[in-house]
Amino acid sequence: MGVFWVTSGGIASIFVRVGVVAALARLLDPSSFGVISAILVFIALVDVFGQIGFAPALIQKSELTPQDVSTALSLSLLMGVAMAGAIFLSAPLIAALFNLPALTDPLKLVSLCFPLRAAGIISNALIRRSMKFRALAGIDLGSYILGYACVAVALAAAGMGYWALVWGQIAQIALCNLGYIIASPHASRLSIDPHSAKALLSFGGGLTMARIGNYVGMNVDYLVVGRWLGAADLGYYSRAFFLMNQPTKLIGSISDQVLFPVFSALKHEPGRVVNGYYTCITVVFLLTALASGQLFILAPDLVLLLLGAKWMAVVAPFQFFCISMPFRIAWKTSSAMMVAQGAVMRQSLWQWSYAVLIFVGAYIGQAWGITGVAAAVSLAMIVNYVVGIAVIATLYPVTLSRELAIILKCALIAVTGGGATSLLFYFVPLEGIGAAGRLSISAAIAGAQFLLVAAFLERIFPNEGAWLKARIIQLVRRRGMGVASEE
Repeated sequence: MGVFWVTSGGIASIFVRVGVVAALARLLDPSSFGVISAILVFIALVDVFGQIGFAPALIQKSELTPQDVSTALSLSLLMGVAMAGAIFLSAPLIAALFNLPALTDPLKLVSLCFPLRAAGIISNALIRRSMKFRALAGIDLGSYILGYACVAVALAAAGMGYWALVWGQIAQIALCNLGYIIASPHASRLSIDPHSAKALLSFGGGLTMARIGNYVGMNVDYLVVGRWLGAADLGYYSRAFFLMNQPTKLIGSISDQVLFPVFSALKHEPGRVVNGYYTCITVVFLLTALASGQLFILAPDLVLLLLGAKWMAVVAPFQFFCISMPFRIAWKTSSAMMVAQGAVMRQSLWQWSYAVLIFVGAYIGQAWGITGVAAAVSLAMIVNYVVGIAVIATLYPVTLSRELAIILKCALIAVTGGGATSLLFYFVPLEGIGAAGRLSISAAIAGAQFLLVAAFLERIFPNEGAWLKARIIQLVRRRGMGVASEE
């Protein structure tokens, strides 16, 4: 039931986040979003350095001792304080690097997030290790609503500009980590055991190198846009990425919080892991294909409805992100398999190659504005996914041909769905129904297409479809018998 709770919480979070962004887009200008997007680059760094891979190391260990917990907490807090000091002191240099002088003071305030995150990261790991996904989903959603949504919207309405977003981020991180600590209290004794530290760092160190690579890859395009194109263009670009990233974060949460613990438990049973992997890939590409084809066609309506007329520059970059969205989501599954097998150094090299691809592509693409950057970044996402398959093939008996067959079938589904919507709107006069009406029709077409695919699931995906159908029937029967656990 872990997937159910994480998915339910993620879906609810998407609706709330989109609603909050729609409200803020009407209260703030693109430049304010550009400044906060640059700040978010360093808030993302909180998750990378705030734990140094200790949380996944605690989840992955077969036997966990109180000394492991104390050591992980102590090291996390030390790194959190050290990173806070480094960001605070280097804030003027960072602002100069982005060519955004307004970053200096907000960055100094945001540096407080590092020790806040470090204080709750061990409780977060213990919740995930125990697979208490219902509690995890509730904490994440509740902290966003009570922290970011309430604080940011209220302060933005009061005219505080990008400071509203800064304080919203801080409130969310503080509430979220407080929730983790309450939900999973643990011994708070601070001590560092050399043996525990060595074991944690041997796993967590390599994983952190991978996360740093992923962090650079996920944020270096923001640096390129901010430095060479300016705050306003960064605001537009960040909103396009935000719209694409909502389903990505949902599937990513399932991979990080559910698939990683499951794959870790099955790491000595490669056959079951491979079956699960192909099923995950099929589900990811199928669902995102249904969505991305529709979103590509209706991108202008979506931007107009959610963000407003002043944000139409978001449309073209978002359409490129729609093309790469399935690959951006699916690589999370590959990453979970690598980490579960302990191949953290291979994962690290993979992530750093992605970071290089993103930087080179974004730098070349900025000559054509944010649309050029989005096109180059999208291509890098696709190439990165193919490289990930090659890495996975060194660990498990997976093949590129089988995966390519899944991708091509899903691509055909995306083109068919998007084409049907495009033809309908071209030949049938529906101008009077507005953006909301066209989006509703598009959703209905996607739903009908999904039901059609589901009816022929085993024929379209002979291996994965049969396995997935069997799992669904098993789950339904278990639920009917009342034996499914809450978590």
